[in-house]
Amino acid sequence: MSRNIAHAIFVASLPLAASSAAAKSFIDYFLPTPITCPLVSNAWGCTASGSTPANCTAGLGVLPRDTCNGIESPKNPPSNYYWDGTIVKANATYHLFATRWPGSSGFSPGWLSSDPIHAVGGTNPLGPYVDKGFAYSQSSFGSDPHKGHNLQVLTLLDGTYAMVVSEVVPWTIFTSTSVDGPWKPCPSAPGPGLSVPSTGFGGNNSYASNVSIVVRPDGNFQSIQRHGLIALSTTGVCGPYKAQQPTNKYASSDAVPAASKASIFPNRQKHLDPTGPSRVESTYSIAEDPFIWYSAGLYHVLYGYPGDRVGYHLTSVDGIHDWTDRGVAYNPRSAQKMFSYTNGTVNHWFKMERSNVLVQNGVITHVSFAVSDVNKDNQIPAGSNHGSKLIVIPFDGVAFNKDYGLSSTEVPNGTRLPEARQSIVSHGGSYAMEFSGCAPGNIEFEVYSTGGVRMARRSALVSESSGSFEWSELSSLPRGVYLVRAKAGTARMEGGTFFKS
Repeated sequence: MSRNIAHAIFVASLPLAASSAAAKSFIDYFLPTPITCPLVSNAWGCTASGSTPANCTAGLGVLPRDTCNGIESPKNPPSNYYWDGTIVKANATYHLFATRWPGSSGFSPGWLSSDPIHAVGGTNPLGPYVDKGFAYSQSSFGSDPHKGHNLQVLTLLDGTYAMVVSEVVPWTIFTSTSVDGPWKPCPSAPGPGLSVPSTGFGGNNSYASNVSIVVRPDGNFQSIQRHGLIALSTTGVCGPYKAQQPTNKYASSDAVPAASKASIFPNRQKHLDPTGPSRVESTYSIAEDPFIWYSAGLYHVLYGYPGDRVGYHLTSVDGIHDWTDRGVAYNPRSAQKMFSYTNGTVNHWFKMERSNVLVQNGVITHVSFAVSDVNKDNQIPAGSNHGSKLIVIPFDGVAFNKDYGLSSTEVPNGTRLPEARQSIVSHGGSYAMEFSGCAPGNIEFEVYSTGGVRMARRSALVSESSGSFEWSELSSLPRGVYLVRAKAGTARMEGGTFFKS
């Protein structure tokens, strides 16, 4: 019986380095946003026409806009401010988790009483989303059992979910078997488990703040927090998390100071606003809001400087070593790139923070941000015509993966398998792995879900440069997209895709 390659098949040699073709920065992959609802001009926010309030920039504004994109209060003035934000797809429906607090309290310090909420959308990740109310109730949080900030939700290996909150409450990780809850805290607080230098980081010790977590392809979990400290858990999402010592490939002028080598953030001295960092130690105190994820065979981190309003992109092959600075990730001054609609209308948001990416089938399709039309720290008093919302922007993840996916031209360490090839083929409902161009020895083949779950593993002792073996375990996998890898000693192949129909 003839064998047919199962849709798109992985063909590559041993990549361990990022592609040198990635000349563009993260900010260059944003796409114009389709309009979900007709643009309106009677919502809250700065306007580009007519009289301009003192705290709005003349000639710039966020009206007209699509109030159905993401989530926001439809009232003017806004009845609620929205912040943070994670989009999760479950059962063909998109869900958005965010934090909110009453407009009657003003933005700051009102955010200190923020509550995580669950909003339900439809089949379009852009929205609209309907606020269904508080995400959880946790009695240990005191008088407000719904309290929380710096929210993130992630899908776990077994299809269940985890929610991370911090900042206004202790770093807490909740789990749930359903995206609708109920959300239960981990049996014991994991704690960051971080050991950091006694100097550096500007004297700011918020080590359990702005925590973001990623599911690693090996099934473990990695966290990052406000100052760029990273930690691993090998015992599940609940931890404990053990601090790691990263390395980087930053230029000598951007090298991390000796006192702060626990951070993956480079030393950035050139900023566009006078409120940006001016001293080495303040760099780590002011930087915040890191978000970590895995795609295209790399670990990625976005983080920003709220005073400077600019975000940056870092990558690493293994999430620990050789962190590489990829340049600007987002900047509200580049409104044409960031906030254009498909009809040419451009909104000019003043602040954008709390970045989060939506990865579908291994490809980033959308990026979400919390935005405000004016300076959120001092220009959004209660009852004003200013506010904040969650926006969702399309992203050219296909081009991004092509440019940033691991190359097949370098193997810094380990065995090289010149021009190695591997393919999963199907015949009669069963599957087989075929390989060629391999050096003799033991090769371990693995298949992962796009969420990082290892679904199958087979070892093959290769005595010749090519061969094949039946892999019946693949027949039991559900329909979907899977990542295929092969390892020989310390070398490996990354980035292959197996589509099972």
